[in-house]
Amino acid sequence: MSEIVDLPSWKLGTGDLIQQIAALIWLNKGDEHKDLYKKVTGARVAYELYTRLSANSSIEVFQNQCISGIVDYIKKNPKASEAELTKEVEKHVKIFKENIERL
Repeated sequence: MSEIVDLPSWKLGTGDLIQQIAALIWLNKGDEHKDLYKKVTGARVAYELYTRLSANSSIEVFQNQCISGIVDYIKKNPKASEAELTKEVEKHVKIFKENIERL
């Protein structure tokens, strides 16, 4: 029985816990407490939407950094060989990818 209670899937994050408390109050105390659950759920949805939308602007920033880095290299090294250019582009694309993965 203790194995069931110790499952990692039972662990609630802060937002989940607050939402579950609001649901429990609504269930135990009736519809007059329904608004608390609605407000908590609305706040969580709004936060999630904001986070997802602001991540898109971060992607644009990382993309611009990648392109700017490549352009700067080309300006500073106009006689770079194709192999050197390829290496530099790969470096900036790798940095871009790492930044996106951290989102």
